[in-house]
This record gives sequence, C-alpha cells and structure tokens, in this order.
Amino acid sequence: MLFVFEGDQHLSFWMRDMNFPLDIVWIDSSCHVVDISKDAPIPESGQGLSDLPRFSPSEPARFVLEINAGEFDDVGGSVGEAARFEGPLQGQYGC
Repeated sequence: MLFVFEGDQHLSFWMRDMNFPLDIVWIDSSCHVVDISKDAPIPESGQGLSDLPRFSPSEPARFVLEINAGEFDDVGGSVGEAARFEGPLQGQYGC
C-alpha cells in the first residue's frame, strides 16, 4: 500500500489491525528511500492502541510504502536509492 502526503514530514505509523508483518519504506519528495522499518510486527493479542509501537523514519518522508516483511531485502533495496513508481502511478508525483 502506498500512502502519499502533501510534502516531506516527520511521520509515525503503527500496525493497528494488521495480520502479518510489514516492511515500511519511507520515501522523500525527491523520490529517494530515506529509511526502512524492516519486519514491523503485528500487534500482540489484546494490545491497546496506546501500547502499539510507532515506526518513524530518520528523515522526513512524503511517501510511505508498506510491503510484505522481507520483500525490501528480496529485491535488493537500499536506503538512498531512487524509487520509481510503476503501473497506474508511473510518472505521478515525479517518481
């Protein structure tokens, strides 16, 4: 899932109602990966919203891409590389 924001921001995400772990890829407005939160775990049974861990990038981001845990490493991704949107998003947002 791709989340698009107005501009680069210090964002914070949590894993409310998720049933599988994710990699959270943080991308800035210049379309570069600024950080990765690998293998964000699912909430523990009975864990309240205020107790959920928050995930944030080390640098401001405009785009947040959630993918299956491990997929970022599987494709050989790295912080600093350019992101390119494909399919219906190709060319949108400058990426």
